[in-house]
Amino acid sequence: MITIEKIELRCPVCEKEFQSEKIVDKIPVYRLKTDLHPQILGGPSPFQFMIHTCPECGYTKTADGFKQEPQTYANIALVMFLESEVTPRFRWLNNSITASEKYEAYAKIREFEGAGPRIIADHFLAAAWCCVEEGDTEGERYFRRLAAQKYHDALASFDEMEIAETFAITYLVGELWRRVGDNNKALVWFNKVLAFESRLGEDCQWIIDACRKQMTNPTEWL
Repeated sequence: MITIEKIELRCPVCEKEFQSEKIVDKIPVYRLKTDLHPQILGGPSPFQFMIHTCPECGYTKTADGFKQEPQTYANIALVMFLESEVTPRFRWLNNSITASEKYEAYAKIREFEGAGPRIIADHFLAAAWCCVEEGDTEGERYFRRLAAQKYHDALASFDEMEIAETFAITYLVGELWRRVGDNNKALVWFNKVLAFESRLGEDCQWIIDACRKQMTNPTEWL
């Protein structure tokens, strides 16, 4: 179970004050799906409580992102971006936004701020996980594709990753393509890992095992 508490936040962009909820204890993950989607023991999904969205302008960040003081002049570019890419959809939804839509907004804002493709990919993957929990199959496939493309960009740019992380993400790209039904792309990415099998250490054995399993007898759980 996770413990939730209400928090008071003030948007640093539009200065709207609002109430949100956050997790106050360690998230009890007990197993992972093959797309690294963490599962917890009972209670609501933790993802909806890990980021927060201003109900006025759509600014979306972790709780720390709401601690900065408003600087109107410095935020002109961000305000214009929000008005173009985020705020109109929030108004259309009448502030009834899902967790997956929050992560989409978060990814867009982080990308606007200059975050690298690895970070953006993580946010799109979280959006896909949220879609699974929301029962939104179309959204799940959409965000899995976006995540796979951004992870590919991160790998292509040598985004300061350790060897084990590089091959874990390579596997993950394959698994994301497999889950959206593109088995040909999935096999290409799984084989990228297996091509280096003899050179990988024990810390990568789970990645090798996962690639082989998902190529021949796919399962839901690692």
